Amino acid sequence: MTAPIMRPTSADDPTIRTKLKVWQVLAVIESLALIILIGVMVAKYGFEMERLSAIWSPIHGFIFMAYALATAILCFGLNWGIGRMLWIMLSGCIPFWSFVMERKVTQDARLQIDGALLAGTDARTAAPRTSR
Repeated sequence: MTAPIMRPTSADDPTIRTKLKVWQVLAVIESLALIILIGVMVAKYGFEMERLSAIWSPIHGFIFMAYALATAILCFGLNWGIGRMLWIMLSGCIPFWSFVMERKVTQDARLQIDGALLAGTDARTAAPRTSR
């Protein structure tokens, strides 16, 4: 009989805090870039300023792809599911909601990382949610 495949916990990954910090920075940048994009769209369709859109839209697309990649790396590093990962990525498409999600995701990730380090157990069960 073969031994079961054990998934490493987030506490086993020495780079998980760096992944979280990179994700936090990109989440804020993406949030600000989305707000700028809204202004650019208003300028494009309201005042026929096509040039702003031609410049900013590809930049925003690149920023969003970096944010999506950082989200995937963080979620896989924390052993979070695909549904949660997609929900976090979707929050980058809703103005101002991404600021709220950045705080919530950071809080959940820190609880999981610190709980796993303190308990020395599986990161998914080490830090149960407390009442708010």
